[in-house]
Amino acid sequence: ADGKFNVYGILTTELQSGKPKNVRMFRTQGPMVVGPVVVGPYLYVVSRDRSLYCIARGDFGQVWRYPTGELLEQPPYPMVDPFLNRTVILVKCGKAGAFTGLQDTDGKLLWEIPGAEGAIARFAEPENAMDQRSIVVVQNEDKSISGHYLSNGKQIWRAPAQEFHPFCQNSREEFIFAAAQSGQIICALQKAD
Repeated sequence: ADGKFNVYGILTTELQSGKPKNVRMFRTQGPMVVGPVVVGPYLYVVSRDRSLYCIARGDFGQVWRYPTGELLEQPPYPMVDPFLNRTVILVKCGKAGAFTGLQDTDGKLLWEIPGAEGAIARFAEPENAMDQRSIVVVQNEDKSISGHYLSNGKQIWRAPAQEFHPFCQNSREEFIFAAAQSGQIICALQKAD
């Protein structure tokens, strides 16, 4: 990305032979403070024009645009739901806006969580319904953490976490990684209830 609202794509094979012949370009309507995130055939670009863009990696054509109404200054975070075989694009919409889950292929709004700051983990639950197996764990503005179904954003639990900061984003293992003010290392397992 550059300071003139453009995102560029260059084939790495052409970089070895000098000046690239094919440079792909996409222009947003505002500056970008973070680079694009690549997931499969798509690039996800957050812009300060208050939009999240999905660009096709092959031809740099716009697939969809999600207008958030809020300034976007954090990169989107893709989270795979292996049970529904889809990827949810997570984005924090401004400082006071909602934490939002979008369908990766068409930008359809799946859910919004007001007061959430970002995703910190993905858990799996052995529920019967496929749409209740992937859980996204988020950190909240009130210093708590909460678990929500990745499919619809519905909250299923909430726990205080005032003594932990910062959290690391993790969607690979079923662990929450954070620093503790006391300097202790804690391993917490979910209760059966």
